[in-house]
Amino acid sequence: MAVTFRVPVADRDHVLRIERSKPHGHFDALLTFIRHIGLEKRIGFTPGKERDLVIAMLVERLIHSSSKLATTRPWNSSTLAEEMGIEGCDENDLYAARTVRSIGRSASVLPR
Repeated sequence: MAVTFRVPVADRDHVLRIERSKPHGHFDALLTFIRHIGLEKRIGFTPGKERDLVIAMLVERLIHSSSKLATTRPWNSSTLAEEMGIEGCDENDLYAARTVRSIGRSASVLPR
């Protein structure tokens, strides 16, 4: 569904058309808070796909409480996967990331 707006510009026939819009604000607020309190650094020493998957899983499950299996389903309907650079990941990637991050680390900082 596209939305059309008339925008006051020099050319009266110019139309702004929104083709796609995804929810973003609530994900951005949580990601900003997580980065502010340093949770991102506690979960992983260096930036990487595994750490980004764990952060995305945490954010998604705070907003939409669900199982790990269902966590990746709503990612395509919001900006979360795009923001974290994890487009195309599925539940198998989440399980693998959680396993990688739990080796030698306290499992208490990882979502269950």
